[in-house]
Amino acid sequence: MDLLAIRLAAVLGHPVRQQDRLAGLSSLMTGNIEAYRNYSQGVEKAEALHSSEALELFQKAIELDPSFAMAHARVGYTYAVTWAESGPAKPYLDTAFRLSHRLTPRDRLHIAAWYAIANQDYPGAIRAFRDLIANDPGDVEAHIRLGWLLSGEGRVEESVETLRKALVLDPESITGWNTLSRVFATKGRAKEAVEAAERSTALLPGEPNSWDTLGMAHQAAGQPVESERSYRQALAVKTDFDLALIHLASLLYQQGRYREAIAQCERYIAVAASAAEKARGNGCLSRIYRRQERLAEAREAAAREERHRPDRAVASALLDLEHGDTHRTATYLRRIVDASNRGQRLEGRTQRFFEGRLALAQGRHTDAIALFQQALRETAPFYMPDWLEDCLADAYVELGMLNEAITEYQRVLAKYPAIPLPRYRLALAYEKQGRIDEAREEYRRFLEEWKTADGDAPEVVASRLRLSGASRKRSPKLMASSQAAQKR
Repeated sequence: MDLLAIRLAAVLGHPVRQQDRLAGLSSLMTGNIEAYRNYSQGVEKAEALHSSEALELFQKAIELDPSFAMAHARVGYTYAVTWAESGPAKPYLDTAFRLSHRLTPRDRLHIAAWYAIANQDYPGAIRAFRDLIANDPGDVEAHIRLGWLLSGEGRVEESVETLRKALVLDPESITGWNTLSRVFATKGRAKEAVEAAERSTALLPGEPNSWDTLGMAHQAAGQPVESERSYRQALAVKTDFDLALIHLASLLYQQGRYREAIAQCERYIAVAASAAEKARGNGCLSRIYRRQERLAEAREAAAREERHRPDRAVASALLDLEHGDTHRTATYLRRIVDASNRGQRLEGRTQRFFEGRLALAQGRHTDAIALFQQALRETAPFYMPDWLEDCLADAYVELGMLNEAITEYQRVLAKYPAIPLPRYRLALAYEKQGRIDEAREEYRRFLEEWKTADGDAPEVVASRLRLSGASRKRSPKLMASSQAAQKR
């Protein structure tokens, strides 16, 4: 009924004004038209996740009019929401609020919502956006931000309904279609995610972020060929579009194409403009090096990640856990509560995963299993190279619960058949049980599914050796390599 009422209002002569299509442009801003132009362009860039360009435009607006309150506020918004950098955001939001004579009531509510996000006060941000919508039902940006926040709180149907309202208000909102696609993708509604992203690319084929969103939708849907094509189209539109670079690296990593993934990570780090982005690139590099058994380089990349973002030292925590050092993991878990995912609560699977690994390392096996089971009920970190869907299966193997591990690996492969690595681990579990024929069949299937992988990838080398008969000899060196791969 709400959607019908909004549509009828438009038909009866109350359409969304063109200026409202640019989210959050206020009525009292600046007397400098050039500053206003920079601001307007900056809003578009920020919404499309071109954060560096957005910041440059907002800073130009501030230079032209130092009292331009909303330009200060949008710098804070870009840091807090699109980059998830709360520290640099707050001074700009504070400055904007002090310039209250240049703000409308609507402006103040937007800034209050952004400040709540900067403080990880997601219920407070939801209340602020609801107030905005109550005062101005045609505020497209408030609907989109609210929809994304609700998704992070697990309120999926509310999220989808709110985003659909935004798209009734403005059917050509690229941000609206992209956000709806991301919500569908993270909640396992792959077909709808692809359809929403395709609407975005059809509306604006020259926007790389739309192609990147389509790539993520295809990746979540288990369509790696289409996913890679979309990421590369994003990079054809804009060769240094950072999100497409890191997402393509993650896709290549999942396919065992480690050398290509490293190249994309290095390109991403070269263009990264924030500490968070540099940390993310080095964290991804560290994961790839671990898979390649290049542990010294993995350590170096992990150290760079920690140097850029001490609060997000994921790679270092993983490496230390493998060597029985739980201190850094405990420190990481204390800090992760301050992280966010572009303006919404960070997914909970990563935290539960580390809590489970910590419990496993401390010998609390029952707690570990319960934590991994809880992790699988949380949203998967689709923005990361590893989605952690096999965390429970891996734990079962370490605890010698091979029947449970085999069942769990089979579940993972049924859910994500386009990510073949769990099949290799399933083969190892069969082999540990002495079910050699079943193990060999899984090795064969793994090599077929991972046929584009690097020929020297450790999992590929081990599988070929087993199929050649080396597994029957049970050489200590080969078994040590397999155990290391299983642990990874």
